[in-house]
Amino acid sequence: MKSIFFCFAIFTSCAQVYVFGAQNKQSVPIAGGISATSPDRFHIVVPTLIALEREMDGKMDSPYIHRVNKIKDLKTQVVAGIRYYVKFDFGQTSCLKNATTVDGIGQCNDVTKTHKCEADIWEQAWLDQRDLLNFKCV
Repeated sequence: MKSIFFCFAIFTSCAQVYVFGAQNKQSVPIAGGISATSPDRFHIVVPTLIALEREMDGKMDSPYIHRVNKIKDLKTQVVAGIRYYVKFDFGQTSCLKNATTVDGIGQCNDVTKTHKCEADIWEQAWLDQRDLLNFKCV
């Protein structure tokens, strides 16, 4: 009799978690899962993108400098740091890579052509480490 009662208690507990958990599924993030980020919080990834901008620019098959222009979508995942999945416009400027110094890149803001790009970035802020895991443009 005790085992029947125990099984019934377990079953009803699981049913409550399933029924009530399903109602709040969108508002409860899964630990370690990928979460969408609202556009008003896109600013959190800007310093990371700027830090990796030259590395991404080096992967572009172009003699011109590219700059991060506009963030379109951002997802985050907490995994021994923060992993960013970001979609953005990468603007080609009129500045040539071989004719512009590191200090002069800040002057290259005139976008002549825009590429739709995606980057997968892993950041460990406490170590001041950022790794570009994936980068592609369409």
